Amino acid sequence: MLEEYSLSLAKNTDDKWPTEKIRVLQCGFPKSGNYGFYRAIRLVMDEKGLFVSYKQASGLSQIIERLCEGYVFVPDMDMVDSFYCRDGRFVLEFPHPSCRFVDVDGQMLLSVSTFLWTHEKAEIVRNRLLKNITHRFYVLRDGRDVVNSMAHHVTRPQMLAVRPEYRYSSAEEVYRDMELFRHYVREWRDHVRSYLANRDYFVCLKLEELIDRPSMMVEKIASSLCVDVDTEKLAEKITFKNLSKTAPGHLRRGKNGDWRNYFTEKHKEAFKEIAGRELIELGYEEDTEW
Repeated sequence: MLEEYSLSLAKNTDDKWPTEKIRVLQCGFPKSGNYGFYRAIRLVMDEKGLFVSYKQASGLSQIIERLCEGYVFVPDMDMVDSFYCRDGRFVLEFPHPSCRFVDVDGQMLLSVSTFLWTHEKAEIVRNRLLKNITHRFYVLRDGRDVVNSMAHHVTRPQMLAVRPEYRYSSAEEVYRDMELFRHYVREWRDHVRSYLANRDYFVCLKLEELIDRPSMMVEKIASSLCVDVDTEKLAEKITFKNLSKTAPGHLRRGKNGDWRNYFTEKHKEAFKEIAGRELIELGYEEDTEW
């Protein structure tokens, strides 16, 4: 297979898509709780028939089902319109080590999909092709738990199969590589700095609140989308216990503060040096005495 594959979508002749659609953008740094919030937002949208997937509409879902068995460890990867913008081009994530991105027409993607997910920095909202997005959510998590999740995530056998460039097989190896640890911290810091500079565009969704108060978060999402739903019924579906049943290869513990079990004093000092100010500004710490 080619490194990237170009996909065009035939004109829809069934006219099943509404003329006026809610168009949602979910933005967040990797391992910040993106899958949990995707499920929450998707459930709210599904209640009113508002979810439309470009991958499904274009037939890309069927290609993923047939060619990527063994590489899909996150449910709905064949439906999630997870994109990046590269040199002005829009590409969708594709779960195969030989073809990780699919080149798509940005205008067509935006005209079809009603729910886009991206790990791009928050300034992506300023892209002219995203001007018709009606609702924007930024997924946020304590950066220390993010980096800890990254250390475990990149060493999973499932991830090593898809991303052979990852070179470690245990979280302990990642933690011993201080250069890599500091790199992850800088990446998180730069991502949340972009959010802080563009926060007026977004509704902020914190993973800690999803874990502790799922019904409150469902209500927040539904209220943002102006949709009436049975909050308690949907909240039960997005508890970590239920999510982990369907995504055991992606979700690990779902606990706040697990970083304390892995950070040494050296890791704490490195994090404070690089991103301590951001932890305070985002409300995760009052000062640097932690």
